[in-house]
Amino acid sequence: SASRMDQYQSCHFAYFLRYGLGAKDRRPAGFHAPEYGTFVHFVLETVLRAVRAQGGVAQVSLEAVQACTARAVEDYVARELGGMEHQTPFRFLFRRLERNVRAVVDNVVAELQASDFQPVLFELGFGPGKELPPVEITEGGVTLRVSGVVDRVDGWVKDGRLYLRVVDYKTGRKSFDLTDIWNGMGLQMLLYLFTL
Repeated sequence: SASRMDQYQSCHFAYFLRYGLGAKDRRPAGFHAPEYGTFVHFVLETVLRAVRAQGGVAQVSLEAVQACTARAVEDYVARELGGMEHQTPFRFLFRRLERNVRAVVDNVVAELQASDFQPVLFELGFGPGKELPPVEITEGGVTLRVSGVVDRVDGWVKDGRLYLRVVDYKTGRKSFDLTDIWNGMGLQMLLYLFTL
């Protein structure tokens, strides 16, 4: 995957520890960044799929989007947290996370309302057994097959031509640095565009 390629390029030993040995840091129980990312990803995908099924962001009211967000949050909680959100240590944390995800959904919907691009595909996989074949790179008699999953593909039709953009949900800070590209890192979005 693109993230594994970045890890390998930045530090071979760290790559070995993570993907070879499967070593992990010890962490106290809680709702950590990866779980938060999964939570936000689930809610965004659920809401945007429902909005698309109802005719798109131009056809759906803000109240309907917020109601759909609330249902998606409830579904995630019931399926993944098993009532843990009602325990005293998690109650405040979960309410804060819920407010944050509502703000994220509102921002994404506002951006789509101002854009000609609209979501057309979610969780588009490329690689063995996926919707698209893997990206193959052959150099010096060695073939590398790269696979992955694009969180969302947006489309815009203008003058009979389809334009695409890829959207990868990030809950942490991520900035674009051309120096990373020159050094063979940070290629995820370019790889996804190349694949499409």
